[in-house]
Amino acid sequence: MTQPIPVHVGDQSFSSINQARLCFTGILHRYPVGATLIEEDRQHVLQLLSAQQAGYIAPIREVQVVRAQFGRSCFELSWSKNNRQKISIMKSIKQKVLEES
Repeated sequence: MTQPIPVHVGDQSFSSINQARLCFTGILHRYPVGATLIEEDRQHVLQLLSAQQAGYIAPIREVQVVRAQFGRSCFELSWSKNNRQKISIMKSIKQKVLEES
């Protein structure tokens, strides 16, 4: 049996990757598609970004919930009207684990 891999996202610590995933998908599912996140949730999502992602992105104007492939919801960062980027929760969590090791 495998051991849970702890994850640290900003000021939050999770006992496993799955616990982190549940936290961020919980935030995602609290909002309808097209809604902008409130400041507290926005800050949590921005902490999810890897150091590499955060270094390349200009100041983020808003974080929204949008439709991704196959009709699923995801977070989308917007730093200008035409500059947007969708982020994968699992890819971002796994990147955090790699940064810690």
